[in-house]
Amino acid sequence: MKSNTETLVILAPAFPDDGPATNWVLSHQLLVKALKKNFPGIRIIVLAFFHPGHTSPYTWNGAQVIPFNGIAQRKIRRVFLWRHIWRELKKIRRENRVIGLFSLWCGETALIGKYFGQRYAIPHRCWICGQDARKENKWVKFIRPRSEELVAMSAALVETFHKNHGVKPGQIIPNAIDEESFPAPPVTGRDIDILGAGSLLPLKKYDLLVAAVASLQTELPTIRAALCGEGGELANLQAQAGKLGLGEALQFLGARPHREVLQLMQRTKVFLHPSAYEGFSTVCLEALYAGAHVISFCDPVNQDALQWHIVQTPEQMAAKALEILRSADTEYAPALLYSMEDTARAVMGLFSGQQQVIRQNISYHDQAADSYNKVMAGDPANKDVRQRVKEKFIGLLPPGRVLDFGGGTGLDLDWLTQEGHTVIFCEPSPAMREKAIDHNKRDLENKDIVFLEGDRTDFSTWRKEPPFPQKMDAILSNFGPLNYIPDIGLLFNNLAAVIKPGGHFVLLVLDFSFSRRFRWHRRNAVRSLIFGRPFLFYIPYEGGQRQTIFVHTLKEIRKAAAPFFNYSSHESIPGFGFMIVHLTRNEK
Repeated sequence: MKSNTETLVILAPAFPDDGPATNWVLSHQLLVKALKKNFPGIRIIVLAFFHPGHTSPYTWNGAQVIPFNGIAQRKIRRVFLWRHIWRELKKIRRENRVIGLFSLWCGETALIGKYFGQRYAIPHRCWICGQDARKENKWVKFIRPRSEELVAMSAALVETFHKNHGVKPGQIIPNAIDEESFPAPPVTGRDIDILGAGSLLPLKKYDLLVAAVASLQTELPTIRAALCGEGGELANLQAQAGKLGLGEALQFLGARPHREVLQLMQRTKVFLHPSAYEGFSTVCLEALYAGAHVISFCDPVNQDALQWHIVQTPEQMAAKALEILRSADTEYAPALLYSMEDTARAVMGLFSGQQQVIRQNISYHDQAADSYNKVMAGDPANKDVRQRVKEKFIGLLPPGRVLDFGGGTGLDLDWLTQEGHTVIFCEPSPAMREKAIDHNKRDLENKDIVFLEGDRTDFSTWRKEPPFPQKMDAILSNFGPLNYIPDIGLLFNNLAAVIKPGGHFVLLVLDFSFSRRFRWHRRNAVRSLIFGRPFLFYIPYEGGQRQTIFVHTLKEIRKAAAPFFNYSSHESIPGFGFMIVHLTRNEK
């Protein structure tokens, strides 16, 4: 039986096992924890492609983790791994109400997430975390991501990805830390002059840290430095330290538990991060919050952070460290740049934003229901526009099955039933729908009208679960229901599932010239023109709430509908600010 619990599926290359926690890509661990903490009603399922090295599902901090042990499946066997993951996603979709797919890294995870989401009309977003923005990432040309699909971890990654792959990520959600994971500061004070922490790989350039400590030792003979981590470069780094005669000045501490690393940071004056390339290092953010000064070559923040110093050369790194350590005025104050709770809320907003806007608009129509018919009747122009839509619709098809999508208070039911159409009535506002039901009971007395209620009015689920068994001959969407929906691509995808090939779709939408949009809201008008996004404006109502209106141009409508509907015609209604668009369901 399918659960109605909203479910977010996270696609990760690897994830910690159900044993002791590891420091592998700590940002992803902290994100999952924060999602579970801040959204306890959301089910989180993590698909771990390559690690851990087994295939037994387990629970990790409240999240369900399904591992595939894909590290053993290379070259042509990779296809079998992808098929296995695809089948698991189909099972998750059958059993859960999936609100989104979130890929960590723009690689194989995004390849599967992109095309599964596209196939089943599930929103997919990809978090660009670092190495995946580089030119060497060959997966991007197969993924073919859209700008709005990409979320970068930093402004620097936005520019890097755009430069290397020609697509500019549409949003930034920064890496962050979990403040609650920090222990109480140690009583020993700051007795470590230099600290480094991370994987000991060539890219991380810890040979520069070793060299910096040797340079500083000539000026500060009692310097105390430490390096946490393990990796293939350990032996080379130890040999380098021996040649430079560092002795006890630099301790190699190996891999340490996360909490112990945080305690070391709280004892540290200067945290060196000599990596040649970085997306948005978690250890730098943690060192800042621990009160240390951070020195790095990479600047993911693009803003002034008092204790984060950006340098260009190894010599500048050593000089800046010496300046900080020698100064009697140096302060070591905890600095929080980003909280993982805020990052988790931003991630969830990627998938709940549309539903939130739709719920707000439903709330507005609930409040407007009592006066709606009176307002419509008070302006003769509304009657003229409705008559134009009626004439257009009647001229297209004989009596058949019609979906009245966004039917409001049922003002079109009169002529639809008079023309002999069997009507499925969909209005998500309960108050407006109740007016339509009363109108039918009192005036029309038509027993063949089917009024959709509850979850069946949620069009975003129709491709997965059609709300009625037979496909429609036509869809009528009068007086702008399209203008309350931000993602019209999702709308057309789902409406295509309930109309037969060749069926007619007639919709009345707002038709604002650029000058009129500019008068409504200058900034939004310019942004819509430059970035090709829908122009939006707001209408406030009681309780500080607001109705959000999206003005989709004909070009945007045709582009969003193209995979599912053929464009037939459009007709502007001068002086009324509306346009009638006629589409037909294609054969695909």
